[in-house]
Amino acid sequence: MRKGRRFIGKNEKSTGSISSRKPWEELNIEKYICPPMFQEFVPQDKIEKVAKICSILENAAKCKREYQEPVLQIKKRACIRHLRRFDSLEYKALTEHREVFNQAKYSMDMAKHDVKQAKTTEQIERRAVLYQQQVEVFDEQCNKITSSSQIREIRLSEVFADYDDEP
Repeated sequence: MRKGRRFIGKNEKSTGSISSRKPWEELNIEKYICPPMFQEFVPQDKIEKVAKICSILENAAKCKREYQEPVLQIKKRACIRHLRRFDSLEYKALTEHREVFNQAKYSMDMAKHDVKQAKTTEQIERRAVLYQQQVEVFDEQCNKITSSSQIREIRLSEVFADYDDEP
């Protein structure tokens, strides 16, 4: 039975879980590469070299497993921490900015509509000044939002840069 591109073993069929072992653990060097019966097929002068290579590979696998897993776990936790903080801190600020932005946009649109509905030149001048003030308020809100989004992009790029520096 296949699941994705990987074959599922007997134990995995019954439990439905995929093994969390690493490839070098599944390779089990002593079992597949260096069993005593394998040494029958190797010339006598090469047995020591093959055994030495097997032990080096096994030690390398142990070192990699002992070093890499805690480092990756720390990086994963850091990324999750940033996601949690976004929900509790940055999302509130983002919604507040959005509400203020939408209010400024609405008031600017209403001021523009008032300018269009004006009948006399005095009304047009007064309402045009009010419209200009609303446009300035709207521009300020746009600048605040773009600066906060740039700060957020910088933070995200730092997070992804830290996560991409895997050993």
